[in-house]
Amino acid sequence: TVTCSEGSPIPANVVTDCKAALINQTSMNISILVAARTCLPALNVVNGMVTKYNSNNYQSRATLTCNTGYMVNGSALSDCLATGSWSVATLQCSAQTCSPALPAVVNGSINKNDSDNYQSRA
Repeated sequence: TVTCSEGSPIPANVVTDCKAALINQTSMNISILVAARTCLPALNVVNGMVTKYNSNNYQSRATLTCNTGYMVNGSALSDCLATGSWSVATLQCSAQTCSPALPAVVNGSINKNDSDNYQSRA
């Protein structure tokens, strides 16, 4: 029986080698170097930066930092799980909303090029 620690997959060649030994009724000695499971490096984010502890390896933690004028939308942390996926698949930064809203104008109007978000102009 081959078992691995959590976060370490059983290499495919071990299963194949074991099946061949059973079919041929031979004994075999197996020496295995099992690599730690890794998560895909798919945590790209717009208007921010992701910093990872321990790269994309199992139990690594990714931390989101947003650029000036943007704030974290949801979680700022994601962990690499034993399944090979991130605990939070999408890290997001959203533009901060300016507040208070522009005052009402008497006998005129205000034209905005965008909403009330960071870097909008009126």
